[in-house]
Formats: sequence, C-alpha cells, structure tokens
Amino acid sequence: MAFEADWFRQNVRLLETAGEDKELEVLLLQQRIHTTYLPEIPIYDEKTQKEEAISNQRKRWIAAQFGILRSSFSGLQKAIRQGNIDYCDKIIQWMLPPRLIQMAGVFGLTFIFTAIGILVKSERRFRKRMDDSHKMVDIIHSPDSSDDIAHTRKSA
Repeated sequence: MAFEADWFRQNVRLLETAGEDKELEVLLLQQRIHTTYLPEIPIYDEKTQKEEAISNQRKRWIAAQFGILRSSFSGLQKAIRQGNIDYCDKIIQWMLPPRLIQMAGVFGLTFIFTAIGILVKSERRFRKRMDDSHKMVDIIHSPDSSDDIAHTRKSA
C-alpha cells in the first residue's frame, strides 16, 4: 500500500494489532478515502517459502480477519446511517469465512446430506418391505385366505 505521508503519520498511531493492513483499510473506509490499483507501480513483497511459516502466516491472517471484524462491527450501524456503503461491504466480506474453511464446509455438508439421503432412502425401502410383508401376513390370516393367496400370487 502507498499512502500520503501526512495521512499515514496521523493514522499509524491508531494501529493496535498485528493486522495493521486491515486496520489501515478500516481507517481509510471510515474516512471515505478510496483506494485504487496502479498496475504501473512495482510491488515488492517478501514471500516466505517454508511450509511452517506459510501455515503460521495463514493463521495470523485468519486471526487478523476475525479480530478486525470484531473491532469494526460496532461501527456498522453508524456506517449504514451515514450511507458508507464501502465500509458496510467490507464488514460483510470479513464475515465470510476464509475460502479453505468454505470449501471444507461445502465438502462436509455435501457428505452429511448425501449420507442422510442414503439413510432416508434405505429407511423408506425397509418400511415398504415391512408394509408389504405385513400385507401378506394379513392376507394369509384372512377368513377367506385361499382365494386371497391365489390372487396375490398371480398378481406378484
């Protein structure tokens, strides 16, 4: 991110967490300062290559996302009253779980509903068989069973 130096000096003092990029984003949105992407500006960002460091970084990002959501959510009502749609939009974005958790949730729910569907279908088949067997027993034990048994066997 690139900032006007005066704005940055005034606002960097307000930062409280390790999720400083998200805190800066909240401050920008609260002040209705719009950001833009400039493709002609080179960006240098150190990327870690170690698997353990990547895992720790992801944990920090998720913690920062939920931490900033918790601290920024209180300003949502004020943003709605003031018509600060960008701020409201960002809060809604932060409410969404990370994609990895979303994918796990979709897979998990698909598995659960598939299993429930299979169980329900099996239960219906079982009940139908039980009902059919009870009908046969009723027919066999009816007063005029010889005609009913012959009729049932012909239709089966």
